[in-house]
Amino acid sequence: MSVKRIGLWAVAATALALSFFSAPLAAAEGEPVAFEQSARHVAVVYDDSGSMYYDPATRKPLERWIQANYTLQTFLALLSERDELYVTYMSDPDALPVNLMEGDRAAAMESIRGWQGFVSNTPFGAVEAACAHLLTLERPAQDEYWLVIMTDGDFIGFTGDLTERFTGMIRDMAARNKTLKVVFFAIGEDVSCPVSDPANGFLVYRTDEEGIVSTMADLSDVISARQRVSEENLAASGVSEMTCSARIPLRSMVVYVQGSAQPLVSATGPDGQTLQLTTAAGIEAPGPFRLDNGIELTSDSSLSGSVTHITSADGMLPPGGYTLTFADDLDSIRCRVLLEPAIGLRLRYLSGGSEIAFPRSGEFVDIEAVLVDGEGNLFDPALLDGALSCRLQELRDGVVTRSVDGFRLNNVRMTDSRVSVVWEASMEGYFTVRGRMNYEAPPPGVTQAPTAEPTGAPSDPPPLTLKITSSHQSGSIPLTRLEEAEAVITPTLDGEPLDAEQAARGELTVECLYPIEYTVEYDPARMGYVLSLRYYSGNPLITSVGQVQMLLRYVSGDGRTAGQTLTFTIADMSVFARYGGQILIPLLLLTLAAVLSGMLFLRRRFPRENAWIEYRQQQRTSSGQWVLSMTPSRIELAPIVKWRMVPFTAERVNAAGLIIKAGRTPQTVLVSKKSLKPGMGDQNGPLTESALRRDYTLHSGVEFIALHGDTRQVFRLVAPKTTLISKAQERKRIRKQKSRLGVVIKRGNPPGPKG
Repeated sequence: MSVKRIGLWAVAATALALSFFSAPLAAAEGEPVAFEQSARHVAVVYDDSGSMYYDPATRKPLERWIQANYTLQTFLALLSERDELYVTYMSDPDALPVNLMEGDRAAAMESIRGWQGFVSNTPFGAVEAACAHLLTLERPAQDEYWLVIMTDGDFIGFTGDLTERFTGMIRDMAARNKTLKVVFFAIGEDVSCPVSDPANGFLVYRTDEEGIVSTMADLSDVISARQRVSEENLAASGVSEMTCSARIPLRSMVVYVQGSAQPLVSATGPDGQTLQLTTAAGIEAPGPFRLDNGIELTSDSSLSGSVTHITSADGMLPPGGYTLTFADDLDSIRCRVLLEPAIGLRLRYLSGGSEIAFPRSGEFVDIEAVLVDGEGNLFDPALLDGALSCRLQELRDGVVTRSVDGFRLNNVRMTDSRVSVVWEASMEGYFTVRGRMNYEAPPPGVTQAPTAEPTGAPSDPPPLTLKITSSHQSGSIPLTRLEEAEAVITPTLDGEPLDAEQAARGELTVECLYPIEYTVEYDPARMGYVLSLRYYSGNPLITSVGQVQMLLRYVSGDGRTAGQTLTFTIADMSVFARYGGQILIPLLLLTLAAVLSGMLFLRRRFPRENAWIEYRQQQRTSSGQWVLSMTPSRIELAPIVKWRMVPFTAERVNAAGLIIKAGRTPQTVLVSKKSLKPGMGDQNGPLTESALRRDYTLHSGVEFIALHGDTRQVFRLVAPKTTLISKAQERKRIRKQKSRLGVVIKRGNPPGPKG
């Protein structure tokens, strides 16, 4: 690994951190209150299908199962003692999940390493089972729930939208006052990845076979909220020693080594004391084995590592420099040092400008988030040089009603067992703090115990609520009639509607995350705000359908607030109505183009030059000889006009009762089978019964004979083969003939009288 020496800046940074650690800021108006450290409850769905072991096309063994197994061991080793890990194998989705963090961690890792499950597909039921188990866990409110799906193929047993299904799982957990995040961990390029939705807690990771270990390590950092020490801040202090530093107090330090299964030998703190290595675990690749289908799987003996957790006897690691001693030379290993900051976030309730300990149900308060250290003292982030960010979300009945980028939520109405606050504060390179608070009203007899004298503001104002009268409260709204739908939102105080003057001093805001538009206007006659729905961008085809939620929030003139969620369903239009205009018009144009092409181009035509049908009518004498009964005539191949309007049909003429159609070559024509009758034939004799059932092909120079007793008709096609030279000669002959005819006509004029 590459390491660098630490300069004098580390000494100054350590001194700065020690200054606030030894003399923390005082908590506002009272004794410090230590925050409760949240835990992570992780359910991993592990893909042990055939494609993880071998290539189905070549039956050649793969190494991705080795990497995935090694990664799962590493993930288990990196978790803290307070965390939980449940693994659901796709080959055994009905097995009762067991917390692998209970008992001997080394034994749990051995159980993963020795797993030899095999299934031929990737059932979605394993995902459903893992999520269902998380739903049954009853853990502290601030804890996090994670569902991680590791797979290299598409699911069977599920055909819907994966993003919607996973976000639906997140909503189901939110309805139970739990924070769930779902991670889709795709291995390889053959997986159809769903669309990530980070704002709602759905993350997507994709990696190839070689990147499984490093990508899972990055995901582990996200889940554990640990901060990785950059390689620039790691320095070699010996053949097998390195140093690093921390600018803020730590709860723990984790050292992850790859290239050696030997754990860390020792760790020394800033004051030279030896730190305790609480958990040390070696990680190894799983051994080779034989699948039931006879494929021999290999292993990778070079794949090894170790994870060591470092803590202090008093529960806190001070800021400063640390020395780490390894069993192997630094040149032969890769090292990852992770810091778990002792930074937390505590919520304060403010009423009338003063902090209170227990807000009552129905009371309006401001909620402020403050950063604290591990002992509960206020932490000043200005001591660090990073950019601080914080997001607070207010939830009612599991639905986000407000999201604020900052440290304060104003005018929150506390409702017993219905209000939650979710937070995430971070400073890149230093800490990430996540948590959740589910409000429960204080038991009877518990006083507010204000930390300062409250102002004269009433502590229990009359309830402000929103009454919704909607034209679509029952049933759904047809998309075709969406703009006829409306709802009247009436602010009420103690159950009585506000008059127009009172309502005018307040403001109603509507938030909708769905593609739909709306207008809001106050109507004094109806004593409320009229919310009218509109098509998104004026186009019903891109307007949302299905269930739609609108977050309504009214702030009165005196600062009190009322919120409610308006939920309704928009019924989609019929398939023909939705796609008819998009499909029908192009289809009609395509049909018209096909018809015109069939009329103008895609049809067989008669030769336009030097082709005709010679027609003779003959009579049989008493001696049996055939003699002409009329002068031979010439039938021009001029198509019948009415057939020109029928596309894709061959040109045709009526030749003395026979329907003659254009042939497939310039030297042939077809006698329509509708004109054929017994007794007709050619010089070879009458046509057979089978020949009468299909068009007869008449070649140039061949006679077609229609016998009618002692009379017969003889048709002969005259269509000599033409070449470019012959066509040019024929056009030249026609021009000369026309020119000669013109001279004859001119000479045919009678001369005028002489003189």
